[in-house]
Amino acid sequence: MYHGEEGFHNFMKKKTSLSIALVTLLIAGGYLAYAHIPREYFTLTYIQGLVESAGPFGPILYGLIYYVASILFLSMIVLSVGSGTLFGPIIGSVLTIIAATLGAQTWFLIARKFGAPIVDQPSPRLRLAGKLGKHEAKVIHGLMERIRKRLDHNGFRVFIILRCMLLPYMPLSVAAGLVREARARDFFLATLCVNCIYSPIFVIFGSQVLR
Repeated sequence: MYHGEEGFHNFMKKKTSLSIALVTLLIAGGYLAYAHIPREYFTLTYIQGLVESAGPFGPILYGLIYYVASILFLSMIVLSVGSGTLFGPIIGSVLTIIAATLGAQTWFLIARKFGAPIVDQPSPRLRLAGKLGKHEAKVIHGLMERIRKRLDHNGFRVFIILRCMLLPYMPLSVAAGLVREARARDFFLATLCVNCIYSPIFVIFGSQVLR
């Protein structure tokens, strides 16, 4: 129970600070992990060895690796091509589509859950810059403005168009989550549909050219 209006405002202030801290830790943790993990662990040769050692669970392991790489903002093109090389066009496409879609939705939900207090503050771009850096804040804030301008129309169609424009994949997911008017279902379905179109291109390339 809150003791009057002042107590309520103090509670909301603490909640906002906690939310900002959690977002900061999630993003910083991803970059720190990437910076300190030896680079040989990111090579397709090393990943192929892990997958082969997993036996029948190899595809599941590869999907998990792809998912983790996506939420750490790592390039997914190499893994998309690699899935075709290791598993062929069909299984490779299924793995890539599922992992990439879940990774995007994860960042949408993280941004929606913990990032709203940042955007609700005055000068959201400056707030983002203080947490993410000026360049990242500029990219995400610009994507947020694009989303807001188009959300008067069908949300699903808006995200289909934005995904087809090949905008930065994960920053768009974060920006969408930070826009309150954006619906999670529209974003998920649009991302899934576009991944079903583009992901098999890289997978088939890996299965036909590099296999």
